[in-house]
Amino acid sequence: MNRIAKLLVIGLIATSCASTKDKDVKNPFDALTLKETLQEGKTSQVEIVQAFGAPDITTEDSGKQDVWIYSKHKSETESSGFRTGALAFLPGVYSLVGGVIDSDKSETGSKTTTLTLVFDKKKKLKNYQLTKVRI
Repeated sequence: MNRIAKLLVIGLIATSCASTKDKDVKNPFDALTLKETLQEGKTSQVEIVQAFGAPDITTEDSGKQDVWIYSKHKSETESSGFRTGALAFLPGVYSLVGGVIDSDKSETGSKTTTLTLVFDKKKKLKNYQLTKVRI
């Protein structure tokens, strides 16, 4: 039993370190980053490509203005105790802990974030809209 407890502690430490690393990555689609990066009437298409990369979709609106769309989709799975797969590399311990914390109760969902940018005739940002949908 002592060995199982040690493996459980090691697994929890390893997964907490991995999740901390993900939190340090700056999300380009959060409101603060967009406010810092996008200035209506000033930010050019070139600057936007440098900040976010190539858009997922490019089109024109009815006024012949360029419209760029960036979309990010993320699937999420959570259980009532641990995130699903937190101890996947320790199958025996995961099974044991899963039975104890009732990990059968899990939710699967997805989150889609869409950034729509409209440009004027001079290729400067006219306006933008951020839409977040959680299903």
